[in-house]
Amino acid sequence: MMIWFEQLPDGCPPEDAQPVAGSVYRFVDNDPPQLEDFVSWRKLNQSEPCPNGLTECQACGLSVFTTEEGVCTALRRKPFLRKKKTALAHLSSKLNLGVILKTPARGTGNNHHTWWLSSDTEPWKEFQVVNVTCPDI
Repeated sequence: MMIWFEQLPDGCPPEDAQPVAGSVYRFVDNDPPQLEDFVSWRKLNQSEPCPNGLTECQACGLSVFTTEEGVCTALRRKPFLRKKKTALAHLSSKLNLGVILKTPARGTGNNHHTWWLSSDTEPWKEFQVVNVTCPDI
């Protein structure tokens, strides 16, 4: 049984979440990425109600994308993300960094995923800030 980086609600992550592997993009504030770039919305907003369209389980995970196209869609639809940096990691399931599930959202597009981190990991050490060129931005 996996132990999680943050406390999660019952039934979270969903049973169909898979070990995180492959290319993963995350919007970050720091270069190089740091621990504070990998904190869930829920941890940062403990007394706030969950945003519309987001489950409590998703709020306890991290928003990530698995393609450059997904990053560009999010940047087009959420202009505030343009102030952030884009970090990329090529992850192996052997790193045991948690599980991921595709969680499409109207605001961020069909490539949005939620990642629930396992405890005692330092995923930010796997990420590097990259330039993603998006048409029309």
